[in-house]
Amino acid sequence: MSKKTTFLAVVATLTLAVLVYHTSLLRSEILSLREETSGHADDIYFLMKSDSARLYTIMDTEVRILHYAKPHKHPMWACPECAEQKNREKLDAQKEIQGESRHKHGAEGVGEAGSK
Repeated sequence: MSKKTTFLAVVATLTLAVLVYHTSLLRSEILSLREETSGHADDIYFLMKSDSARLYTIMDTEVRILHYAKPHKHPMWACPECAEQKNREKLDAQKEIQGESRHKHGAEGVGEAGSK
């Protein structure tokens, strides 16, 4: 073998040894991080879930504010406030068809609306 071939073989072996060493270091670091976070997985999930709920509330509030800040005469597509109002109208119509009154009178002496 020539000196150049021997040198390349030694360099390749050293490079491979360094790569194996760094791989083992990374593997041990990953295992230690996994052990640290395994007990806190529920806490991490709770924080992510609460942050997501907070961001959803902020977004929903902004959309509803825009509904009233820039009023529109007809229901708009993707406007949650318009959708809820439309659903309330449907529920009220169904209750009226079934004979249920939307308003309940609890005072004594009050019969049907308009009569005494």
